[in-house]
Amino acid sequence: MLEAPRDVWPGLVVALLAAGMVAWIFTSACYEIGEGYFVARSGPFRFRRPLGSISRVRTSRNMISSPALSLDRMEIQSRAGSLLISPRDKAAFLRAHGFQR
Repeated sequence: MLEAPRDVWPGLVVALLAAGMVAWIFTSACYEIGEGYFVARSGPFRFRRPLGSISRVRTSRNMISSPALSLDRMEIQSRAGSLLISPRDKAAFLRAHGFQR
């Protein structure tokens, strides 16, 4: 049986942890509305915005890092800052959560 050199294991462990983190982020992105808040989750990250602080929702193609899995995004602007999300059906998301004005 072939044995890997001992100095390979730390790099392998780091690479597996990084791959696991990326997989967790990409498989767990979700958006929820509840108890007066909009919440976006992606892996270990959680972004919470009070519904009353949301001033604008618009389409965006901004490539900045965010809990959005697509570049076909929506930007939610609030007093706490801007948040980019990418629901599968943007129009249905807007209607379902009362963001349509």
